[in-house]
Amino acid sequence: MQQPNLRESKQTLLSSRTSYLQTIFPSLKWLSSYDLFQFITDIFAGLTVGLVCSVQGLSYSLLARLPQSVSFHFAVPMFVEALLSSSRNLIGGPVALVSLNVGQSISPQWTSFTALELASVYSLYVGLLLIILGLLGGGHLSKYVSPTVILGFTSAVAIIIICNELGALLGISVLQSAYAWEVVGLVFRSLYQLNISSTLLSVCILIYFYVSKYYFSSYLQRVFQSVHASIWYSFFMVGILITITLVNWMTHFSSHFGMEVVGSVPQAFPRFRLPGMEALKDAFRLRTISTLTLLVLIESTSIALSLASKQQYSINLNREVTSLGLANIFGGFVQCYPFAASFSRSAVNANAGAKTPVAQIVAALFLAFASWGLAGFISFIPKCLLASIICVSVSGLIEWEEWRRLYRLDVAEWLVFTASFLAPLFFGSVLGLGLAILVCYLPIVVSLWRILDFVNIWNVDWWKHCFVVWKEERREPRQVVFRLPQLLFFINAISLQRSMKEELEKVENAVDNVVLDASLVVYMDVVALDMLESLLRGDEIARQKCVLENVPPRLLVVLNRRKLDELVRVSVPHGDDVRDDEYRDLLQA
Repeated sequence: MQQPNLRESKQTLLSSRTSYLQTIFPSLKWLSSYDLFQFITDIFAGLTVGLVCSVQGLSYSLLARLPQSVSFHFAVPMFVEALLSSSRNLIGGPVALVSLNVGQSISPQWTSFTALELASVYSLYVGLLLIILGLLGGGHLSKYVSPTVILGFTSAVAIIIICNELGALLGISVLQSAYAWEVVGLVFRSLYQLNISSTLLSVCILIYFYVSKYYFSSYLQRVFQSVHASIWYSFFMVGILITITLVNWMTHFSSHFGMEVVGSVPQAFPRFRLPGMEALKDAFRLRTISTLTLLVLIESTSIALSLASKQQYSINLNREVTSLGLANIFGGFVQCYPFAASFSRSAVNANAGAKTPVAQIVAALFLAFASWGLAGFISFIPKCLLASIICVSVSGLIEWEEWRRLYRLDVAEWLVFTASFLAPLFFGSVLGLGLAILVCYLPIVVSLWRILDFVNIWNVDWWKHCFVVWKEERREPRQVVFRLPQLLFFINAISLQRSMKEELEKVENAVDNVVLDASLVVYMDVVALDMLESLLRGDEIARQKCVLENVPPRLLVVLNRRKLDELVRVSVPHGDDVRDDEYRDLLQA
């Protein structure tokens, strides 16, 4: 009798230890179903991402005013993030927004050693803050920032980055600035320094990138349907860098035409190094650290959620933030500046067929070995080539189509996007981000002000009716009802989407319908409508089971304009018993 009990206790102990290890290293959850095909796919995706990361890293280190060798230091935080992250496709490293803010905080008079030490201390502080946020449940803080604000802000910062790269494109020595108009003015006043050779090479490279992205890559995707266009575009990006650098290495044309190059790059991979007390004091700048932390948090969690939604797997946002914090702390010890998730590299990784975080581990190993083998080669890269890569990389962040779409759908949301776009251009990225976050709440405050006359604030449940999505069940017919609040916007829309997904997973035979009762809705922003449309278009069961009932006239017009009434059954309230006349008049106003 003791033998089976002993065996069961050993199995229980083994399973508990395995579960504990999977809690620490979420990537172990996929090893049980890992096979040779997935491994080969991950190797290919990792090598592709490693190539792209090395090229973009060289460019972004230029933007951060740091030695180009720092781009290879990111192998360490990438490896840590791959082990600890709960996302399968997320790829981190240097990103444009963070690089720009680091570069703006570094004085041009500092030596490269002082600047690098200060940037690495930023990474330590950011990592510490992210760990605290993750442990306190701050992974969901990004949901309090509207996606419209994020798109408008990133579009503006992309333009600021492009303006800061104008000097390198034209061969002009120009100081960087947080204000686009100031940089453009400096460039115009320095046009007498224009280097014709750098300008012509930059124009040719930009044309090459445009043709590669919109013509060659698309054509090759049609011919080789198994390889995504973004993969071909990555190969074109790496190819032009290798080609021009090889030509320069053989002919030294940069010295003949007075073009700046990267110069000498240290070959040795950096050792772990503790910062000095003086560096810790100098880098303790609350505004810079809080801005960098907010940028890393918002960008990384948004990308992680987007990838998880597309690939249909779940992630733990608090876990993601904690793993980002640990990756930044390890990065700070090897002279990295703050580390964040990259949308372009994550998209390349997903499109290359990456199945697990093994792809990021392969990319990290590629970067680590490239720091030894490519140091001499990198020294011949023209700076105008790196500036062109930066401009092309960040140009994808400018959301002109989204700006036009919002103008057609909702003028209030369009104004939020426009304000979020203009604020960083005129007030800088730090103050602009704060103003943009405040602006996104203006339509909600205005809508709340409009309905205050019809809300009894002395009632304990008034907050619930205004902001909270609540669920109830009906027995006859068998229905799950989600009563929508009076104000449905980007914050509570996330909880609605999550609750609906959970309900739809178990609803196939349990109930007849999932009902969305819109009888109270006064305001519903574009983000909430986008989430509803995404759920309906991506889930066949949602289209079959969902019913949108008691839709007010104004919301019905919006649904018709977006053709959502073709995806979901819609019922309109009838009779005076639905709501009083004054409230109905308000909804129709």
